[in-house]
Amino acid sequence: MKSSEATKREAATVERHAWRVREFCEAVRISRSHFYELMKRGELRTVTLGGRRLVPDSERLRLLGEG
Repeated sequence: MKSSEATKREAATVERHAWRVREFCEAVRISRSHFYELMKRGELRTVTLGGRRLVPDSERLRLLGEG
């Protein structure tokens, strides 16, 4: 059985295609209220999958000026 540290390292190396709202906000260092304001103004594209709002990684790259 793998240790939790090994699992965390493997998860860190997996390329993400979409982020949950909380994780996205932490990754780009914005508040959730700012996130929803960006979404409301149409400046941030999201998708809903099974009732869960996800943010494509391309939006993270675009917002950070890397894409």
